[in-house]
Amino acid sequence: MAVEMMTWARRQVFPAYDLNGSERFVLFLLADNASWSDEVEQWYAYPLLKTLVRDSGLSQSTVQRALARFEELGLISRQRRYRPSGAPAGNGYFLHTEAVEAPIAKTNGTPEKSRVVTMTTPENSRVVTMTSRQNTRGGEPVDNPSDPREFKSGHHDQSPEHERGRTCG
Repeated sequence: MAVEMMTWARRQVFPAYDLNGSERFVLFLLADNASWSDEVEQWYAYPLLKTLVRDSGLSQSTVQRALARFEELGLISRQRRYRPSGAPAGNGYFLHTEAVEAPIAKTNGTPEKSRVVTMTTPENSRVVTMTSRQNTRGGEPVDNPSDPREFKSGHHDQSPEHERGRTCG
């Protein structure tokens, strides 16, 4: 999965271009299938048309229209691929990040903290901070991600009062 390309689609392409829901979904599928090609220093995806149709649940003509529109907008370019025998092998798609202002660049490593989300639950006023690389509770690392239902109930309170034997009410 190419998170950088899905982020590019969602944060840069969607606001800049008036894509309908089908086009957005097809672009997400292309982005999800993309990988960085060191050979040409560009993002490249090569899902078969029938794979895009199957994964999207859209008709073949709808997927083809979306791909044609992406080409018109300069978001992708197609490259016909061939097997070593010379038989056609489907299309490859170069994703043109430069088509939008200030494109997202290829990252060589994963940042330690790429996104931080802080939530305070009303039941117990506990602050939960999570990053893409680490889940923490009150600044202390948590080995396993928390169950999302935990934040609704308050029955799994990790506060000092709970540790001393008090129950959540």
